[in-house]
Amino acid sequence: MKTWQEQIPGCFAGMTAPFAMHPNDEKRALAMMGTMQEQGVNWREAEAAIRDYLTAQNVTQDEMRKKMQRVEERLKPWLS
Repeated sequence: MKTWQEQIPGCFAGMTAPFAMHPNDEKRALAMMGTMQEQGVNWREAEAAIRDYLTAQNVTQDEMRKKMQRVEERLKPWLS
């Protein structure tokens, strides 16, 4: 089974699409969130890992802000 960190790309369609926009990406995001909850991952850990992924994908600062806003809206309520 993949770690939650390894599941991050699938939430962005394996590239830099909006977080969990497509139904398949949403399914992957829900699976990742379940793994994160089981492992007690907090928002700060998740945010850092997702920012690292997006940075590695060479997103601009403006794109980063937009993408992280969507991630926060959908992910932060599930994490401590």
